[in-house]
Amino acid sequence: MAAAARLLERQLPPTDHDPRVAVREIRAQVLDVVQSVRQMSHLLYPPALDDFGAVAAIESMAEKYRATPEIQVRVECADSTLRFAPAIELLVFRILQEAMINVVKYAQASRVQVRLVIEERAVVLEIGDNGQGFDSQAYFRTPSRSAGLGLIGMRERVAHFGGVFRVTSRPGKGTRTFVSVPANPVEAGRVAAAI
Repeated sequence: MAAAARLLERQLPPTDHDPRVAVREIRAQVLDVVQSVRQMSHLLYPPALDDFGAVAAIESMAEKYRATPEIQVRVECADSTLRFAPAIELLVFRILQEAMINVVKYAQASRVQVRLVIEERAVVLEIGDNGQGFDSQAYFRTPSRSAGLGLIGMRERVAHFGGVFRVTSRPGKGTRTFVSVPANPVEAGRVAAAI
């Protein structure tokens, strides 16, 4: 599309109302859209997830938040080379991604602690923040119509894998999200075969 706009720009003759200026602007807009789509696709499925696994993708996400002064994110994982089945890695990444969106939009937290481990043949992800919290029991008992689908969607995704999803929060006490899903760790040499 951008190449076609460039070709059109070159073929148009100059006039008083130079259409090449309009074509140049359209081309710039197309390039902006392409760049935005590229950035969104990396947010949805970062290359680090396939290449290096959930731990690296989570660290990469945390690093982006650390680059801002508002939120400090600490990631705890004893084994940075830990790999899981690709579907579980994507699930864990998406859960953290949604949790971080909630932290930014609602929690007004300054610190987030992320813990990723394998316990008793399950992948365990714990996310805690020091934000303003909310009444999590009331939220899940009777979600308001204005509530987004973030927490409900996380719970459903985890349930799809036979896992446990729990959110503990009270006003003024921050929020803790606990996820546990069955997993078979993938050996580093076998990752390519599993993808």
